[in-house]
Amino acid sequence: MKCPACGNELVQKPRLRLIVVGILMMSSSAIAFVVRWFWTPAAILILAGLYLIAWATIGGGRWCRQCKQFVMLPRE
Repeated sequence: MKCPACGNELVQKPRLRLIVVGILMMSSSAIAFVVRWFWTPAAILILAGLYLIAWATIGGGRWCRQCKQFVMLPRE
């Protein structure tokens, strides 16, 4: 597949792995309920986990190395 913005080849990442890692990152932030010092790192983990899940679901796991973003294309 080609990137619609720049025309370079898109890299396909495994969607299941992206979802699992995103869920694990979000669940690891539960330590912030125990230790208050971890609130900021927990917020960063939650945001990164949400990004990975969005990349896997909306972006289909596709990534353009030239544009440095995931591309939302219709599924094949």
